[in-house]
Parts: sequence; structure tokens; C-alpha cells
Amino acid sequence: MLSLDDRLVDLLANYSYQGSFHPDIRLHNLLNQSSGIGDYSDLSVEFKKNKFHDFKRLHFTHQEYIDFISQIQVRGEPGDQFDYSNFGYHLLGIVLSNIYDQPFDLILKTKLTEPLGLKNTVSSNRNDITISNLAKA
Repeated sequence: MLSLDDRLVDLLANYSYQGSFHPDIRLHNLLNQSSGIGDYSDLSVEFKKNKFHDFKRLHFTHQEYIDFISQIQVRGEPGDQFDYSNFGYHLLGIVLSNIYDQPFDLILKTKLTEPLGLKNTVSSNRNDITISNLAKA
């Protein structure tokens, strides 16, 4: 059972990574964008090319992605300020995949979109396909 006060480092204890995560990052920090974890703009120039297209097409295992995120420049202390981080949400997806022992797209489908009748809401763990009529932010 998860709690909003669970620490990210505890939830990632089965992974090794070269960088670090602040020991006070809690699930609620990831959800409310106050973790201090950086975002795409904090990546090196090589990843920023073509609006991050090449980066977003990379195939990471959970292990590789956690290691990658652990090395991104932090933006601040957990809880200090709102600062949007896609990588925080990516970590949440990995945590849920570990808890449910299922891919995130299946968790989203069975726990949220199907029960709520959201027929046009999808997530795919395949980054090599194109979703037609995809809304863009």
C-alpha cells in the first residue's frame, strides 16, 4: 500500500543509480510538482535537438531511466516551490509499475480510463508508434 508520505529513495531501493535523489522527496512532492527534480530544459544540448524528438524516442529500461534522471541537475529542495517536472511523473509511473507489477499503460487503462469511460485517453509504453489525433500541449 502506498502513502503520500512514502520516500522516493525507499520506493527505488531495488535500483542502483549513479546520481542521487534527495532523501526527503515524498510521493506527494512528485504529485504536486515540488520535488526539486529537474525537467527537459535541464538536459544537455544534445538531448534538446529537434524539440527533444530523438531523446523521446530512446528506449530506456526502468533501471536506465532512473539512473538517467538521478543525474539531472536539481532545481531545489523538496517542498520549497512549485516547479514542473515531467521526470517526476515518469518516476511515479515506474513506482506504480513496480507496485502493480504491470506496465504503466495497462495500469492507467484498468484503474482509471476504463472505469471512468475515458475512451480517448491512452498511454503507450511504446515510443515508436504515432497516436492519431493526439492532442498537443
